[in-house]
Amino acid sequence: MSAHATVRTGVRAGEIASYTVQGLSALEAALTSDPLNAWESLLDADPCATLFQSPVWCMPWYRSYLDFEPLVLVVTSGSELAGVVPLAIENATGRLTFAGDNMTDYRDVVTRPEWRREVVGEFLQLYRSRGGSGVFHFGSTLPESETPGVLLSMAGACGLRTVARQHYGWRWWPYEQTEDPLRRKSVRYPLNYFRRQGELTAERVVTDEQWERFKRDFYVQHSLRQIFAGRPVSFDSPQKREFLERVFRSRYGHVTALWLNGELIAGHVGSVYKRVLYWGAPSFDVRYRQYSPNLVLLVLTMKNAAEWGFDGIDLTIGKGDLKERFSTSRVDLPWIELYARQHAYFLRKGRIALAGAGRAVAQRIRGENAWEKRFKPFAARIAHKASRAREMGLAGAILHTAKLGVAKFGEHTRGIVFMARPEDVREISAALQAGEICEYHDNELRDLAKRDVWNDSVAREIATKVRSFTDIVRVGRTLHTVVVNDRLAGWGLSYWPTEPARLTEVGNARLEYPPDSVSLYDFYTLPEFRGRRLYQSLLTYILRKRFREGAKQAYITVLERNVASRKAIERVGFRPVCINEFTRFLRWKKLRSHSC
Repeated sequence: MSAHATVRTGVRAGEIASYTVQGLSALEAALTSDPLNAWESLLDADPCATLFQSPVWCMPWYRSYLDFEPLVLVVTSGSELAGVVPLAIENATGRLTFAGDNMTDYRDVVTRPEWRREVVGEFLQLYRSRGGSGVFHFGSTLPESETPGVLLSMAGACGLRTVARQHYGWRWWPYEQTEDPLRRKSVRYPLNYFRRQGELTAERVVTDEQWERFKRDFYVQHSLRQIFAGRPVSFDSPQKREFLERVFRSRYGHVTALWLNGELIAGHVGSVYKRVLYWGAPSFDVRYRQYSPNLVLLVLTMKNAAEWGFDGIDLTIGKGDLKERFSTSRVDLPWIELYARQHAYFLRKGRIALAGAGRAVAQRIRGENAWEKRFKPFAARIAHKASRAREMGLAGAILHTAKLGVAKFGEHTRGIVFMARPEDVREISAALQAGEICEYHDNELRDLAKRDVWNDSVAREIATKVRSFTDIVRVGRTLHTVVVNDRLAGWGLSYWPTEPARLTEVGNARLEYPPDSVSLYDFYTLPEFRGRRLYQSLLTYILRKRFREGAKQAYITVLERNVASRKAIERVGFRPVCINEFTRFLRWKKLRSHSC
């Protein structure tokens, strides 16, 4: 028993005892002796235990995520280990959670079936003694687990309140399969596309050399996928990378890769436990998103199940067309919200009641799917606008709203067209600090993932660029990025125009390009790098590159009111050649253009 241990009398007086092991060093020591050294054997005796309650999964997480402190509840019957509940305390908030926190798909106690009620009782007493102010999420559990029912029946006697919920879970078992997934059109189409591009290979990653090659692209692909979807980036976290490294090297680790001509286009890091592969979110190259490389990897993983050492796939929790179409069964996975304080419980019940009433009204007014397809997206847009307003501050939000209101009635804008020839270019270097290295890249998508902050307006700009990247390249345009010490600092685009451009910011003014012209547009410097001449240095790089390729003149446009950008353009050597002036009041419009 560690120095942090406490002993309580259990449900069966004299038979059940429990204590907690708190802290990583205490837990490491406890695992080497009775009774906790039987943790793995206890898992084998529990038909409802999963990978996420195993020391092989929990210990790497504890060792990697040091902002959580281990708190393992150990329940004994005499000298025998009767139960284990792997918990953790978030250091910053004191919040109690299961080991793995939001990375854990299944959350349950580990026990022999005959001791389940006693172990659940000990857990409830522990939770009550800590007096959590918020909600504790117990579950999801496997549908076969009796723990949710036991917990619901005992919580009230412990002074706790509960809200029972459920998720959908998805399974794939080859013996339940009625159709070869490779024969489906949604699989044959991308497979045929990739095979026309060259050599397509699915493999299991097992050696250190394979892992080192795999992970370089795997992390970047995952980050770009999250950026593409507008979600916070998590795979740039050293903690998460360290944890996945440990998962790979554990005896349960199972890593698969899909290569196209030696380039990773999809990857998955999971675990096989009791001959079931736990399938999490795979990475995939967003440049091939329309060909679903993640789907191809999943189907080829199914085809290789016997060779790769598992009997079925647990596609875990969640919604999604892929899981629904390629699973062979759907199960209901129960989970419970546990409340130690009444006010938090009643607030939650009130929100559930309001949501239920809103759903019922929406269905009566707009039909059965109105809540999911109309009202929830509308609420999400309102929340997004509220978030933007908080980010801008009160004054900024008021000014932004006022500008939008004025623009409804009319506008007056002046745009300047600039042109430069090879002899006009002035070399402008970035203002670098000691030890900094500045690099320029062309069509390097991974550069867009090289940032640490993902919850601001810049992250939304980057997400827009990631989503448009494939189309940009497809139509022959080039994304130029500038990175400083391997951190994204800015970008701009250029292309060889074959037809006139429409300048939408000044009433669709028409810009005619002479032969052998190049056009530059859509430049952005990240706020943390502004004022260091990176915009000018990127312009210089692009101009030098395009003039070497044979361009005779380069064009760029800017609104007259954008003084900083205009001055930067002029410093590089551009000179104004045309001014477009656009005026609109309600439906009346006027466009005037004149040469400089």
